[in-house]
Amino acid sequence: MKIISTTTTTIIILCVIVSSFVVSSELLSITGLLGGLLGGSSSSSSSSSSSSSSSSSSTSSSTGGSGPIIDIDLGPISLELYLAIGDQANRNLFLDWTHKYNKTYSNAEYQKRYKLFVSNLVFINSYATSNPNSQMVLETNEFADLSLQEFIDTRLTKFNMSEITDELFNNNQPQPTDNQTSSSSSSSSAPPMSLQSATSRQILSTTDQSRFDWRNYAQVSSVKNQGSCGSCYAFSAIGAIESLYLQRGRYLDLSEQELVDCLDYYNHGCNGGWMHNSFQQIKLNGGISLESQTPYVGKQYNSMPYCNNESKSTKISYYTMVTRTEEGLTQAIRLNPISAAFDATSREFQMYGGGIFYSPNCNKQSPSHAVLVVGFEPDAWLIKNSWGVGWGDKGYFKIARNINDQCGLASYASYPQYFN
Repeated sequence: MKIISTTTTTIIILCVIVSSFVVSSELLSITGLLGGLLGGSSSSSSSSSSSSSSSSSSTSSSTGGSGPIIDIDLGPISLELYLAIGDQANRNLFLDWTHKYNKTYSNAEYQKRYKLFVSNLVFINSYATSNPNSQMVLETNEFADLSLQEFIDTRLTKFNMSEITDELFNNNQPQPTDNQTSSSSSSSSAPPMSLQSATSRQILSTTDQSRFDWRNYAQVSSVKNQGSCGSCYAFSAIGAIESLYLQRGRYLDLSEQELVDCLDYYNHGCNGGWMHNSFQQIKLNGGISLESQTPYVGKQYNSMPYCNNESKSTKISYYTMVTRTEEGLTQAIRLNPISAAFDATSREFQMYGGGIFYSPNCNKQSPSHAVLVVGFEPDAWLIKNSWGVGWGDKGYFKIARNINDQCGLASYASYPQYFN
């Protein structure tokens, strides 16, 4: 007669339980089974099935924890995520990550953010395994403790799509100020040669046609950080104007805050707006002030005590909407860095770390983030973001080019100009 020890019996039972999950591909509920793995105590309900009670008791006793369980809706979780949350190595990774990004939490919030961190870590590892030839790198960046919805709510913005009409693009003529005369122009991506800066004319005649980067000519201002205010449109528009002046030998640090609070021409402060509206308002307002005059605070005021029409440091004459194709964007980018919007509501973009961004899940009909396109390579657009230099590649990223207008980048582009 064979004698099987209690320990062996327990191991066999656990193996059978785990095996059943693997074979049937069932998903585990996070609220019950995560308790022990997270160092929490979960008392079995008298109405629970014996198998659930046994599994919960075994897990709890193996960890010996007694802390509270903080529920968070991650939806159904896989066995892989269930085991990953309980792994000490992942706890160490999370601790290192909190130190790197200077994150502090209450005890309850810590457990919640840890679960989300591990969920994102599992997604990153799964992506790397499933896409070994991908040119995109995902990482536990500063958004690694957020759910996708939290990322969308706090870092992205809303655009009024009713403004995007065929008329906006088809009737797009350069509109000079009252004391200037407009040269003839079509609704294409480029204004007449006479309206281009000497810098862009020189670049057009000498540069490699297959790639281009305004940074190589020191024509792009520094990367800024919009924070949690949905003001990406303001940073995109201001970045384009700063480059416009850099082409003419003037470095100006202009005020995004003035666009957020004072110049609200069909825009909505921290709740989103369009770059072409920003250009139009700056034109009508006679310019925009310097950052030092109206500094960025990362939030919106109902009224600004220092909103005024004096001390404007820049002026623009008109804006142009870029033809809604990647070829149109390619032509326009040689004139000036281009303000553009695209759909960033994917987990791939949330966890972006480097390389060429691509997501099969984005919707080019629903833009959610504004950026500044500063150049291109044969297979990628080169883009300046407004999330600080610690994000992406020192504040920049790439997005796939010539793949059916990936995420709509070429569909909502515009740029400012003025007459010399």
